[in-house]
Amino acid sequence: MVKQIAKRAQLRRVRQRAPRMWAANQPLTVEEYLRFTDEDDLCELVDGVLVERTMAAVWHHEQLFAWLMAILRTYVEAKQLGYVSGSRSAVKINEFRSRLPDMIFIRHERAHIITEPIIVEAPDWVLEIRSKTNNPTEWRALEVDYRSIGVPELWLVDPQEQVVRVVRKGESGHTVFEQTEGRLESAAIPGFWLEAPWLFFDTPRPSVIEILRMLGVFGMGEASP
Repeated sequence: MVKQIAKRAQLRRVRQRAPRMWAANQPLTVEEYLRFTDEDDLCELVDGVLVERTMAAVWHHEQLFAWLMAILRTYVEAKQLGYVSGSRSAVKINEFRSRLPDMIFIRHERAHIITEPIIVEAPDWVLEIRSKTNNPTEWRALEVDYRSIGVPELWLVDPQEQVVRVVRKGESGHTVFEQTEGRLESAAIPGFWLEAPWLFFDTPRPSVIEILRMLGVFGMGEASP
C-alpha cells in the first residue's frame, strides 16, 4: 500500500509539473522529455511516449546492482579508464527515444558525449539487469535500441534464467553469444572480467574486496580501503 501511494504521488507530481507530457495529440521529443523531468522521475521516452521505468525494489536485484556498481566503479577509477554511472543517467537513442540503463561505462577520451541532462552518444559498455516485470518484448526492445546507436558492448543479465546475453559490435556487424558459466571478459573495459554465475540470483559470490584483488586493484598483501 505504501508503494502504491508513493507511486501515485510521483505520477501526480510529474503530471502537475508537466501536463504536456501526458497529452496524446503529439509525441514528446527528447528535448521536451529532459525539460519536463528531473532526477526524481524514473521515466524513459519510448517512441515519444513517457514510460515509467519499473524499478524492481527487491532484495536480490538491489544487492546485485550494488555489488556490481561497487566493483566496476572502483576498478575503473583505479585503472583510470573513464566513467561509470547507474540507472539515473539517460542515454539518447533518437529524437523520440531515450533509455535509463542500469549501468554504463564511458572511456575518458569520449567524455564529450556526457552532458548534464543526457548521454548524447552510445556509451562504450552498457549493462541491463532483467527484472520480473520485464516482459520478453520490453527486454528485446532494449537490445534493439542499444544496437541502433552502436553500443560497442552490451551485457543483458537475466538473473532469474541464469544467463548473460552479450552483444558486441564489430566492423562486420554484431556478434551475439549467451553465457551461463565460466569467465565473462569484457572487450570494452580493459582487463575487466567476472564469472558469469556471480551475476545470478541465489548464487554465492565473492566480496567486492576479493573481486578487486582478483582484478589486480589491490595486491594480496595490501590492506583494503
